[in-house]
Amino acid sequence: MENEIAADFNELSRLFSLRISYPVLQPDGMQFALSENPKGQIWLDPPYQIVKPAWLLVPGLAFSFKGERLGRGGGYYDRYLEINIPVRIALTYSALICDNIPIEPHDALMDFIITENFCWDVHQQKRI
Repeated sequence: MENEIAADFNELSRLFSLRISYPVLQPDGMQFALSENPKGQIWLDPPYQIVKPAWLLVPGLAFSFKGERLGRGGGYYDRYLEINIPVRIALTYSALICDNIPIEPHDALMDFIITENFCWDVHQQKRI
C-alpha cells in the first residue's frame, strides 16, 4: 500500500544476518514461512518452510502510541496474533500515528512503533 514503509528486507537480512519470513495463506489462516527464493504478490509462493517468528513487523493503515492498530479489515494479523505471541513491531510513518484508533477486544496491540523519526516502546507508556 502507498502509505506503508517499503523496507528493503534483502538489505536488512544482509546487514543483520536475519532470516526473513513472509506471510503465507494456509487452510487454517495466515502463517509465516522461509523461502530460499521468496516470490509472491501478497502471499509467499511455494516452496517454503513454515516457521514461528520471534518478532513480527506488522503492517497497518494507522497506529496510536498506545499500540492500537488499524488494519485493512481482513483480520489475518489479529487472528494470527491471538494464538502466536511474537514481539509485535509497527513499522510506519510518523504522519500515520493517531491519538486513538477504534479497536475491538480481539485486536492485537503492538509492542513497539518504529517510524522515520523515532522508536516507541508501547509498554513504557501508561494505558488510559
